[in-house]
Amino acid sequence: MKTQQSEDSWLLIKHHDVAVDEHREITDDDASVVSSLTVAELKAGHLPDRSREATPARLGDLPGAKRAKPPARFAPMLATATADAFSSEEWLFEPKLDGIRALALVDGESVALRSRTGRPITDQYPSPAAALARQPAGSMLLDGEIVALDERGVPSFEVLQQRMNLLGSHNIERAEADVPVIFFAFDLLYLDGYDLRRVPLRHRKAMLARTLLPTARVQAVEHFERDGKAAYEAVQGLGFEGIVAKRADSKYEGGKCSRNWLKVKATQSDEFVVVGFSPGNGARASTFGSLLLGTRNDDGELISAGRVGGGFDDATLTAIRRSLDRITRKTCPLPGGAPDDAGDATWVTPRLVVEVEFAQWTNDGHLRAPVF
Repeated sequence: MKTQQSEDSWLLIKHHDVAVDEHREITDDDASVVSSLTVAELKAGHLPDRSREATPARLGDLPGAKRAKPPARFAPMLATATADAFSSEEWLFEPKLDGIRALALVDGESVALRSRTGRPITDQYPSPAAALARQPAGSMLLDGEIVALDERGVPSFEVLQQRMNLLGSHNIERAEADVPVIFFAFDLLYLDGYDLRRVPLRHRKAMLARTLLPTARVQAVEHFERDGKAAYEAVQGLGFEGIVAKRADSKYEGGKCSRNWLKVKATQSDEFVVVGFSPGNGARASTFGSLLLGTRNDDGELISAGRVGGGFDDATLTAIRRSLDRITRKTCPLPGGAPDDAGDATWVTPRLVVEVEFAQWTNDGHLRAPVF
């Protein structure tokens, strides 16, 4: 509102809308969103970092931006697995979220959430969809991850499984209260009439930060610059699945598994005793399908730790089966009895020890994503 106090006097009235934050004083934010410099720093003679290309304020000025309608079909860009974390000024680093990949197409109040394979999942996750419908952008396409948090506030696939594949409005409504989920956006592919998939990632990230309004059900994924090793150690210490490294100048290669995006997964390893094995099928018919594992609890009692079926080569399968045949027994060696899913198991005396890599422990005391 223009006032009559002076030529450059305006009155701003902030309405109580979805963006309100009663705990934040906006006048305390005195840094430029473009240069990150404060007014005091600019007056003192500090200049923006010229070595980094600034992100233009207008969509049409973004390098690679193209006038277009919202894409009718889209597929996510996939990351290639790599063994070790690294640092580089040419890369950005994000925490790897343990959830389900989702693409969100927002057109006004219309929202379409789709899984990595293109399956519609909007009805399964109504709260993030409703929050996306209230975003200030007219239209946008976001790439991200739907996650559920555990009691530590860390994304947990095990918790999310309670929500996955639910049908029926009553079941979904109950899950909304019991297992709330968040859509974490890490890329912006389309915005208000412009296709941004050919825009370098660093600019897409900057536009995402400027555009997305954070809410309880929609958040932007924070990223680290340069020091990927420190990022990996930080997220591993917090219990995250690992990191994803992305070239800062990379374009979005939808539907491709690209080496411009690299995932480094945090894994644990430990030794477990074999308590049984399940029968194999096909090429494994003469060996085994999986090994049933045991470990010792704090009282020294042997308890189930789940099973491992991946990571074996043919020679190892044959050698382990020979060892197992020498120690078979009729009863389960676990004092607590056989696990519910072990009806087809052949039990063995717990002598054979194997080392297994795994992502984490589940709440019921089994290994998640184990590999021999």
